[in-house]
Amino acid sequence: MEKQIKEEILEALPHFNGTEQLWEHRTFAGSIYLTDGCNFLREKANCRWIFDLLFSYQQKLKEESFQCWNLIRITGNEFEIKCHDGDENSLVRQQIPFSDFVLDELTIWLVNEGQPLCMLPSEY
Repeated sequence: MEKQIKEEILEALPHFNGTEQLWEHRTFAGSIYLTDGCNFLREKANCRWIFDLLFSYQQKLKEESFQCWNLIRITGNEFEIKCHDGDENSLVRQQIPFSDFVLDELTIWLVNEGQPLCMLPSEY
């Protein structure tokens, strides 16, 4: 089942370009908006935690209008997430000791001009 979900996601992600609507991802402290591609990923991969994590850094990164987030599998179920400002200046680095996320890597761009908006690079 996990392999099938992974294949469906990998097949679908490149086809997201632009977005038809914005989806609100609510957290305990506020909300962040998602494009169609990020919403698809959130629902299909059951990875709401990724967007919770991105939101949790927005107070610290409120002056950064563009953020590039990269999630990479280190080994097994261990991941690392890194964020840079688009000019390769490191902003955040966090180890994730365990996740059942199905993909080995993921890139999300976050544009923060008042209200944070997450998008896949293909949706820019």
